Amino acid sequence: SSVSVATSDNNGSFIDTLKMNVYNDSDYGYPLIVPSSGLQLRTRVYVEVKAVNLTGNFHVLMDHCFGTPTSYNASHTEQHNFFTGCSVDQRATINTNGNSKFARFDFEAFRFVQHREQTKSSIYLHCILRLCEPTKCEELLN
Repeated sequence: SSVSVATSDNNGSFIDTLKMNVYNDSDYGYPLIVPSSGLQLRTRVYVEVKAVNLTGNFHVLMDHCFGTPTSYNASHTEQHNFFTGCSVDQRATINTNGNSKFARFDFEAFRFVQHREQTKSSIYLHCILRLCEPTKCEELLN
């Protein structure tokens, strides 16, 4: 819907108002610390995208979250979709989406095929989301 979105801290930065963090527990209380040896495959990784310092009452609605083997580049096509809309990967779970100032999901750690010869590899997380009024988020989820 057409509403004004502004930050309440007046620093002019919108990027700092949206934060993505990863955790190692389902309560989202302990930040994920990756050991030097890397995570074991199938370790649960908990992801939270949060809106802070926004004026008004907005909820965070994740439309699409995915992982890539390198930092995002539109010319690279290899990616793993955790979810797109209502279609959710069998190893991912959406825990909270569209009903508060944060959205959460979790997934099992995995490797990209192109990293199979490496001792450890990286997963870069990306989420496309909306900030919407609570009633609009509810409509979009139905």
